Amino acid sequence: MRLIGVMLAGVLLAATAAHANTAYGIGEELTKNCRAYLSAVRSGWSIDPTTALAAGQCYGYVTAVYDAVDFDGEGGLTNATLPKACVPNINGNALTEVVANFVDQKPELRSKAAYFLVRLAFADKFPCK
Repeated sequence: MRLIGVMLAGVLLAATAAHANTAYGIGEELTKNCRAYLSAVRSGWSIDPTTALAAGQCYGYVTAVYDAVDFDGEGGLTNATLPKACVPNINGNALTEVVANFVDQKPELRSKAAYFLVRLAFADKFPCK
């Protein structure tokens, strides 16, 4: 129960930090937090509070981007400047793992905006056919 509280605090802090400080929008910060998420998953969530906070920030950011995007009539993520993604109906944990793995494996993209990286990760994993 304590871990859920810590993760919830992380999500709330991520939302606050993202709103108050647009510098969170860089890929390096997203990568750092998403690496904490991957570490948490791999350890079965047996982690310290600092890692839980960072993992919660990754989860919160990824799911917020997912929730904020526009969907077309067929469930594809649309934006004229970003590749289209057709994300299936999956939970936030699965979405976060997709993004965490993508940013971890793409160091050349970490100077890009975090929002852009999340969208690229969705398009890479869930391209529209």
